[in-house]
Amino acid sequence: MDVRPATAGDEAAIVEMAAVAVPETFPHLNFSPTRTRESFRRSLADQAPVYFVVETPARQVVGFQVVAWGNSDFSTALVVEQRVIFVRPEFRGSDAAASLIRHLVQWAERLGADEMYVNVASGRRQQSTARYIRRFGFTDVGSVLRKTRQP
Repeated sequence: MDVRPATAGDEAAIVEMAAVAVPETFPHLNFSPTRTRESFRRSLADQAPVYFVVETPARQVVGFQVVAWGNSDFSTALVVEQRVIFVRPEFRGSDAAASLIRHLVQWAERLGADEMYVNVASGRRQQSTARYIRRFGFTDVGSVLRKTRQP
């Protein structure tokens, strides 16, 4: 599978996959296709965050990741953070997720990143996802805690 930066032509696929990802991983949030399009278009203009897509040899986009990058708030360290990773359900178990993570690491290394983070905070299969991510050299550094607004 090939990973590349997303282009304007990937917008429909990103919105379609996000429509699956949000209810699957954050069922308490309402998916907004409009907000997704706005965020994606802004990322194309600013490259912050950056969207990467993974595609089959037939050029079918089967997954994506959203990666933020920049200097630490309190040091000169360059930090890369994978905010989102999603692979279409029918391609889970393929090389798609591994391709995205390998690309993240290679891209961050080319940037000269001092640290890389991968968020595993969706509440869906967190333990098995964390085990999988550790295979790529990532280590646990703490916990993510969430509190949602109560109606």
